[in-house]
Amino acid sequence: MSELEGRIALVTGVGRAEGIGAAICRELAQHGADVFYTYWNAYDLSNYPDKEHKPEEFKKELEALNVRADSQELDLSDPSAPRELFRIASERLGTPTILINNACYDVAMPFTELSAEALDLHYFINLRAVTLMCSEFVKGHQNGKQGNIVNVTSGQSISAMNVDKIPYTVTKAGLEMLAIQLAPGIINLGITINAVDPGPTDTGWMSDEVKKEIQKNSIVNKPEEVATAIAALLLDTGKNTTGQVIHVGR
Repeated sequence: MSELEGRIALVTGVGRAEGIGAAICRELAQHGADVFYTYWNAYDLSNYPDKEHKPEEFKKELEALNVRADSQELDLSDPSAPRELFRIASERLGTPTILINNACYDVAMPFTELSAEALDLHYFINLRAVTLMCSEFVKGHQNGKQGNIVNVTSGQSISAMNVDKIPYTVTKAGLEMLAIQLAPGIINLGITINAVDPGPTDTGWMSDEVKKEIQKNSIVNKPEEVATAIAALLLDTGKNTTGQVIHVGR
């Protein structure tokens, strides 16, 4: 019997085969979990126009690992999206017992050109949607059964990123605090919540020059290494690690 057999994972932000979200889905499926994943083509195509985008075909790859899989294209900036997503996932596969909040919104802009609209879009997806997703997850786990939440962040508490990334960094940083603040309130329900910082990860966007620059101060992770770290959290049921910010490869 696989370690996660019988469990259902809900993973957001799975639009590209090279991405962290896809690697997480593969890793969980290899451990026996059924997987429901989301994507938003408009965002992925605008950020990676030269990459192949076939998230709807990813289902076949996961099913080849002898698990159930399904997906939904969904705009998480819609305030009703989290509730609708849990309804759809529950109808198709069953109530999720694992939640991986991986989707994000990241558009660089000069700080002096910052607008309320730009800040709102980052907030809607990076923080509001994730918080509402966690709330919906907790609503479905009032029976004491095991539940695990992992929010993917970007290590904003470690060091500064480019000043053009302020909307992204300040909203993603909130996910670390969400894990720390929410953990004590849900552990008695059998639910853990942690934040995972992937560190610099090559998901197809790094040029050789960018890699060399990053490697002066850090290592460059592969998506599979991030997925392995997240799976380790889910498999570590005996210790019930919760309220932690885990930095991969830093």
